Amino acid sequence: MKRILATFFLVTLAAPALAEVDMTSLQGLYGQVGDPEWSCEVNPVELSVIPSPPHLVFQFSQPGRVYDGRVTDHAVYDVREVTSTGIVARLEGETRRAPDGSVVLWVLRPWPDNDGFCWGRTDWSILQCVSPHVRCQDNAPTS
Repeated sequence: MKRILATFFLVTLAAPALAEVDMTSLQGLYGQVGDPEWSCEVNPVELSVIPSPPHLVFQFSQPGRVYDGRVTDHAVYDVREVTSTGIVARLEGETRRAPDGSVVLWVLRPWPDNDGFCWGRTDWSILQCVSPHVRCQDNAPTS
């Protein structure tokens, strides 16, 4: 998986400047790579976009435990900026802090052809991207 992500970023960085990411083209069902609890087969997440004010909404098929120990079936991100390399957003209720003390801002980095994405942060290198997700096949459960 590390090689796939590294190749993606090398191709992305070597490519000419691209237009801003089209948020609506990212809508769909995804599963996390390498974590069966959040996979397409067990607990896919539906990504939808609210255009105004812009939000990314992640609705999981089943509730699950998240980074701070809470159990939830959704996450909402307030979109701050859309660029050619990703969507900068703040997770509503975010408690994690960047080294400078500010609230963490996440960057959803789409893969080519919008067949997946991973997460970066504004205080990380552009090459650092975690929690890779792939678009699920049509037969993935949705509830």
